[in-house]
Amino acid sequence: MKENLKNSGIDIKRVEETPDQSEQYFRQKLEDSLSPSQKVEDLELTEIINVHAIEPLMDNFYKLTNIPIGLNDLKGNVLIGVGWQDICTRFHRVHPETCKHCIASDIMLSSGVSPGKFKMYRCRNNMWDIVTPIMVGGHHIGNIFSGQFFFEDEPLDYGLFRSQARKYGFNEEEYIAALDKVPRLSREAVNTGMAFLMGFANMLSELSYSNIRLSMALMERNNLVNELQKNREDLDRAQAVGNIGSWRLDVRKNELIWSDETHRIFDIPKGTPLTYEFFLSTVYSDDREYVDRKWKEGLGGKPYDIEHRIVVGNKIKWVREKAYLEIGSYDPFIHLLLIFNILFIIFFFFV
Repeated sequence: MKENLKNSGIDIKRVEETPDQSEQYFRQKLEDSLSPSQKVEDLELTEIINVHAIEPLMDNFYKLTNIPIGLNDLKGNVLIGVGWQDICTRFHRVHPETCKHCIASDIMLSSGVSPGKFKMYRCRNNMWDIVTPIMVGGHHIGNIFSGQFFFEDEPLDYGLFRSQARKYGFNEEEYIAALDKVPRLSREAVNTGMAFLMGFANMLSELSYSNIRLSMALMERNNLVNELQKNREDLDRAQAVGNIGSWRLDVRKNELIWSDETHRIFDIPKGTPLTYEFFLSTVYSDDREYVDRKWKEGLGGKPYDIEHRIVVGNKIKWVREKAYLEIGSYDPFIHLLLIFNILFIIFFFFV
């Protein structure tokens, strides 16, 4: 199949590489454009749709079908124009008056098309145009156009176009030569092409809405992470001021997580592998059996609120320790949340 596409003149490498190359940039651009209170209808089409990824697809559609195609926003701005004819690019879009006709046609004559439908009309410069809307979240945010063609079964009114050339000061012979280059399409080809473009517009709509929802979810997640980080920093400061530490033990895995202040209380570097047995080894030897017994009772559901000594370097610290048993339906593991509070410190020296 790729060999057939090569023979058609389609740039396969461009089709395959462009989406990946621009996706990260586009996602960042979409996130930058959104705010928590912003609505979909307030966004510009270029903020919603990855134009750089779509352009090669439209370009290859034109190479396969010879049907000109374009992507416009609701202000009439042309974001992508593929297969545009000289009669438009050299004449209609250049002259101020005929350019106004183009924009008016793109905005007014193309309005009122239901999602999943297309509308065919003669633009104000007397060429055929077809439009199908792009909807995102139920809001009309742009259009896919096909146009600048004539049907092969209709005669051209050369007199009409010659009068247009004289009216707007175009070089008449060059204008008519450009007219003769405009594609003549069968009605079957146009209907088939528009069936594809309606499906393409629907795909853009769905993908764009998914991108917006994903970006909003990422923004919400980032806001929650930032808020959580601030709360964590506040907690760390409060624990440091009050000489209060906390730790959490996953009983099933025997994994112990200490707060920063708990590391300071025990004078244990962060990153040290921690288990219940490691904690117990820091308890003063005369208190160790008592702490272990109370701990096991706590696992059975009894209150765990004790005072005991720990050995930290050449110091003995009295601490008060409370634990709360956590068993959640969302988590099959048992957690114990402990809070340490230093009561007082005794200095001693080993002999």
